[in-house]
Amino acid sequence: MYVPKKLQEIFILQKETFSNNIIVKGQLCCCKSHCFSMLYYGQMKRKMFYGKVIYPQENALLVNAKCLICGKEASIFNSITDGYDGCVSTEAFSQLSELSEFSCPKCAKAVFSIALSFEYQPEEELIEDGIQDYENAFSWIWISPTCLSCGKTYKNLVDMETA
Repeated sequence: MYVPKKLQEIFILQKETFSNNIIVKGQLCCCKSHCFSMLYYGQMKRKMFYGKVIYPQENALLVNAKCLICGKEASIFNSITDGYDGCVSTEAFSQLSELSEFSCPKCAKAVFSIALSFEYQPEEELIEDGIQDYENAFSWIWISPTCLSCGKTYKNLVDMETA
């Protein structure tokens, strides 16, 4: 399954597209609910035409989702350990400072459904590159939360190449 192993239990696949690369789209779900809060480490910027975007800070970007029903927290993305570069890198992991809570700039609430998209090279190409853990070797990630209070979608809040 072309989804990072750590997310497979809480990821609902909505669409898989196969061409030169594989694009997987879906949504997080825990406790039969799509209600999450989001925590992040990175630099929040406002981009003209794009709205809010989270960029790496000190070469790191981290996004966690916390189920608002059971309280379970899951790491959605860690730029140091996840993705293609995370599968081939031997860079030491350093402890990041405190995470910030993402709240909707429109209504100030912090309840979101979270859509994720991953891009992968075909499994055969990844294996040729010496990567056995192909589920975790995605080359691009997009994270697009939708505020469940006001309906505002933050398309590609995270839009990052990992290879």
